[in-house]
Amino acid sequence: MRQFTSTIENMVRAYMSEYYPDDASVAADEHLRSFASAFPPHYHERISQDGVFTKKDVEDLLTTSITYVTGFHNHLGNIAVSAREPIP
Repeated sequence: MRQFTSTIENMVRAYMSEYYPDDASVAADEHLRSFASAFPPHYHERISQDGVFTKKDVEDLLTTSITYVTGFHNHLGNIAVSAREPIP
């Protein structure tokens, strides 16, 4: 499962770096902030006390969400077992 999550994380970081080079660019995007704040509170564990989303916060949020939706979601085909126990 670690390899699967690492692949998603690398993809998310590459995308974010293309469009959001730093924390200031994340903070300046009101739509991205609105998107990130719409997630349930338990997703916001890594958000700073003042509620400001950093680039890393958004990367973690997206990585976790994509991993859950693609790796664990039954409607898309549950690959969690395959990711945990890859076929040799």
